[in-house]
Amino acid sequence: MVGFIERFNPGVQRVKSLIKDDVLGEVILASARRVGRYPKRIGDVGVVKDTAIHDFDIMRFIFEREPCSVYARMGNSRNEFEDYAQVVLSFDGFQTGFVEANWLTPRKIRNLTVTGKEAIATLNYLTQEIMIEDVDKMVKPTHKREEPLMIELEEFTQSIIEDRDPLVTGEDGLRALEISEAAIKSAYAERVVKMNGVV
Repeated sequence: MVGFIERFNPGVQRVKSLIKDDVLGEVILASARRVGRYPKRIGDVGVVKDTAIHDFDIMRFIFEREPCSVYARMGNSRNEFEDYAQVVLSFDGFQTGFVEANWLTPRKIRNLTVTGKEAIATLNYLTQEIMIEDVDKMVKPTHKREEPLMIELEEFTQSIIEDRDPLVTGEDGLRALEISEAAIKSAYAERVVKMNGVV
């Protein structure tokens, strides 16, 4: 099982339910911001493969399809690998995913905003708080906070006991890694990279 912990974040599951229940209307945009200071434990990859990859997986999870192209801008100001990146994922039709990741921001921020034609949902990954806003009102539902890592470990254990595929498979990890590689390629080439094998 791949350790995409945000899949097990109860807030993400609630946002997914809002989409399934058509509370937001047709979803057109998902935007994620995953920023903070440089983690000294990382030395072999940049911010794209360390942090943004989690949001690439969430974009696939939300839109339930693969992106058809990737465009990215990134650079390194303090590290060997990239320490800031902005990545646009284009999906078939009009849907778009945007991911901002960096190791430069003074404090840790983990947000996801999903924009539909009828409403917007904003999730704070850290607190699991959700704000739903439409033309008439803003609603902040209350939910019990749960530990995503514990849920992830329980899912891994149950998948072994039940001899079934886990919620997040090796293929999910491969797809997110392919998006990461395409983003890095796009930034260095300064152009859009197609995800269907056409460059």
